[in-house]
Amino acid sequence: MTNRACRREVAFTLVEMLVVIAVIAILAGLLFAVMPAVGRARVVKTARAELTQIQTAIEAYKARHGVYPPSTTNANPDVPMGNLPNALYLELVGTVFANSAFSTLDGTYSIPAALLPARLGLSGLLNSSTSRTATDEKAAPENFLKELKPTQIGTNNNVRVLVLSEDPTRVWQYNSANPVRNPGGYDLWIWVEAGNRTNLISNWNQ
Repeated sequence: MTNRACRREVAFTLVEMLVVIAVIAILAGLLFAVMPAVGRARVVKTARAELTQIQTAIEAYKARHGVYPPSTTNANPDVPMGNLPNALYLELVGTVFANSAFSTLDGTYSIPAALLPARLGLSGLLNSSTSRTATDEKAAPENFLKELKPTQIGTNNNVRVLVLSEDPTRVWQYNSANPVRNPGGYDLWIWVEAGNRTNLISNWNQ
C-alpha cells in the first residue's frame, strides 16, 4: 500500500470518527431534552395512582362511618402550592385514644389531644376508640390504608400526614368541611413540581 493510500485511509477514518461524535452529541441533546418530560410523566402518574388509592380509602371510611373524614376549613385549592397539615392520615389509619393522646393502631405515632385544635383545627378524631378491639365491632377503629407505603407517610408541623411518595415535602390537601370544587363531598388535591412545571393533581380534574 502506498503512503498516499494510507493517508486517504487515515483521513477517512477520522471523518468517520467525527461523524460518530456528531451523532452521539445529537442523541445526547435529544435525550436531555426529553428527560424532564419523562420525569414529569412519572411523577404525575404516581400522584394519580396515589390519588385513587386515597379516594378508595375515603369512600370505604364513609361507607362505615356515614360521613367523610372530618377536616379543617383552612385548606383551599385556589392557593397555589398549599401545603397544610391535616387529619386525613390519622382518620384513615385509625387511632386509639388513651392517656389524653391519639395513637395510631400500629403504635408508631401519637399526638396529644390538646394539640389537635391548634395543629389540625379539630377537637377530636372520629375513627378512634379507647381500645383497638372494642366490644362493639362498629366502634372499633379501622385502618382503611393497609397498602400504604412508608414513602407515602411524612410529617408537617409535627403532625403525621399523607405525602407524595415521589416528593415527601408535598402533603395531600383535603377539605370536607367546606369543599370548593365538590360541594357536598370533599376536595382532595396536591401540588407537584415536576419537569420544571407546577402540576395540580386533584379529584376534580382527573
